[in-house]
Amino acid sequence: MGIVFLLGLIGMVFSYPTYFLLLCEFKRLLKRDHPEIWSQRGGVAMMGELQVAYKALRDVKGDLLDGVHLSGEVVSAHRAATILLYVGLSLFLIVLFLGLFESVSH
Repeated sequence: MGIVFLLGLIGMVFSYPTYFLLLCEFKRLLKRDHPEIWSQRGGVAMMGELQVAYKALRDVKGDLLDGVHLSGEVVSAHRAATILLYVGLSLFLIVLFLGLFESVSH
């Protein structure tokens, strides 16, 4: 079980930075292909660009964001970032569960 724990930790080390790179790519493509959506969502001065991108990432439904059809590149970047977010979250939960199980079983 220790090997699974270590593999989960290694996976987390690689998945979270890669997720943030993909989130930045999503932000860049959204700003390039849909500047009207970006300016509408990024109008709050207190929010950082990554926070705006994360909120936009969550609000995409299918290929729509704020009622606008997104370009294929933006949809692809959204899909990749979302998948990596779920992979990182799953690895975190596995590591957490295994760590708790090991601490209780000994």
